[in-house]
Amino acid sequence: MSVVALMLSFFDIHDGIGLSIAYALSMLLTIAAGFALRRNWALPMHMFPVPVIFISITAVIAAQIVIEPVQNLLPISDTLLKMSQGMRTQPYPYFFMVVIAAPVLEEILFRGIILDGFLKNYKPIYAICVSAFLFGLIHGNLAQGFGAFILGIFFGWVYWKTKSIIPCILLHAVNNGVAFFTVLFTNETNLEKSVRELINNDLFYLTLYVISVGVASGLIWILYKKYFYELPVAENPPEEIFQKPQV
Repeated sequence: MSVVALMLSFFDIHDGIGLSIAYALSMLLTIAAGFALRRNWALPMHMFPVPVIFISITAVIAAQIVIEPVQNLLPISDTLLKMSQGMRTQPYPYFFMVVIAAPVLEEILFRGIILDGFLKNYKPIYAICVSAFLFGLIHGNLAQGFGAFILGIFFGWVYWKTKSIIPCILLHAVNNGVAFFTVLFTNETNLEKSVRELINNDLFYLTLYVISVGVASGLIWILYKKYFYELPVAENPPEEIFQKPQV
């Protein structure tokens, strides 16, 4: 994490291109260090039921509405607000960083390396919760970190059951994409408003919230019973997509 902080210190938070480059390079260095420390350059990419993706995406979107009231109680950092402004003025570099680079690089690090290592040494519930906590911690602010922690638990569960990093990357990309385009197409004066304030109708908001709770919990139950309950945890070595150079 010190590498990340060091590289980001050379770039203005408003400079989308510089920030994107610094973020990508620092994450790549961290990932390379992780691969080198565990002496294994493999990433799990096992096959999994395709409906898992569509069910999980809908569950994640519904869950965001469910946890949003809690996030509104937590302070938002000035850095996050400045990045939100940067998305509007420099959308292309921020799109690369938020919707493409972050899902790929962060899932490789937190699920493909950290969680994968924890699962080999600790009970799944402990491994998933600790890796999710670290995932939330890296976001650097309580509001965003809380959401990342909740999503990290879900992503970790999906990773544990499918033994594939692909669904986690796709879920992460959709989640970040929704957030990115929400910021991009929301009036600047409304950026800090809650969903309830934007709807401005308590009955409609309450209905939406109850539906979201039902959808999120129902779809997670479907995943568990239909796709994950009897899905064996793969014992075979993961497919080598990064082969360590032979000396």
